Amino acid sequence: RAECGKREKIFHDDSVKKVSLSPLHNKPELLFFQDFSADPQDWLNRAVAEYYQKESVEIAPETRRS
Repeated sequence: RAECGKREKIFHDDSVKKVSLSPLHNKPELLFFQDFSADPQDWLNRAVAEYYQKESVEIAPETRRS
């Protein structure tokens, strides 16, 4: 829930044009279909980018913890 809320704030932030998100760790079972892709040209990424008037949306590679 908190992860989705953070994403929503980013999508509504007009200063952010290229959205790079972390993968969801807590996927809501009832509502979850699929997460965004690392490919900004993926159909879902493009649809969300267009809806929120962003240049692109993508999942960034997770940083590894040492």
